[in-house]
Amino acid sequence: MPQYYRSGTEPLDEILRKIGTNLRNERAKRSLTQKQLSELTGIAQASISSFENGRLDSQISTLVKFAEALEIPLAVLADS
Repeated sequence: MPQYYRSGTEPLDEILRKIGTNLRNERAKRSLTQKQLSELTGIAQASISSFENGRLDSQISTLVKFAEALEIPLAVLADS
């Protein structure tokens, strides 16, 4: 199935890695550990690690699947 949810030809796993890298960078900018972020958000530390390593929560993966099926940018689904 074509991946129309994004511009260009970047594969999904690369997008997930970029999101994870951005999360890690933003956390580091604030000098927070994964444990501290876990305490602030209520999200398990193991889940934060998964996010940062490009393995995202199924809810986001589901959005990607919708965007692919609808052949729209993922941002359209996230836009308010």
